[in-house]
Amino acid sequence: WKTKQGLFDIIGENSVVKNLRIDASCTMNVLPGEEIIAGFIARVNKGTIQNCENGGSIKFKGSYNEKHIYIGGLVGQNGFVISDSRNSGSISAKIFIVSANKGQSISIGGIAGSTIPKGSRIITINRCENSGDIDYDGDLPRTYIAGIVGYSGRAGIRFCCNRGNISGNSIEGNPEAKGYNNVAGVVAQTSQHVQCCDNFGKISISGTHSSYAGGICA
Repeated sequence: WKTKQGLFDIIGENSVVKNLRIDASCTMNVLPGEEIIAGFIARVNKGTIQNCENGGSIKFKGSYNEKHIYIGGLVGQNGFVISDSRNSGSISAKIFIVSANKGQSISIGGIAGSTIPKGSRIITINRCENSGDIDYDGDLPRTYIAGIVGYSGRAGIRFCCNRGNISGNSIEGNPEAKGYNNVAGVVAQTSQHVQCCDNFGKISISGTHSSYAGGICA
């Protein structure tokens, strides 16, 4: 299966996807657009994903983008529950814009790119594992690259493990858009609890932006 988008667009509230496996022979080439949200199982999860696995590789290459970018092995954005699931597929993203505005960002994670930023529901990622390598190279002002979830503003992360190699190279394209590069084994940035998680992967960070790296959190 060669595709440009995931199996589902949105997994709705009260919906459950379980026991689904994407084979390693599958590949996704994400197309550039105004706002990019991509994952092999779904763009956005608002329901429950349980005991699912992605083995397919994801690639993105772009030179123009006006909004944020969210790429995950399973889902681009998570808005409720992902549990007992795994990603073994590699994720590679390259984007050079030069005129990037000051607020643009990219969030990449083996399980989810990011969490949905607004809402009252409790978001969790439990007992998930990433073994796929993740690589980012570009000039966006804000980058969040991690093995489980890139930007996890509202999600609690528990009993998760990263075994993939995570690397981020972020250079300064627009001198007025000085930013920061966050690279970590489990989550690049979060405001919630991270409990009982492990990282066994290599973390590499480089570039001209301010850089923050960590085995679990950046």
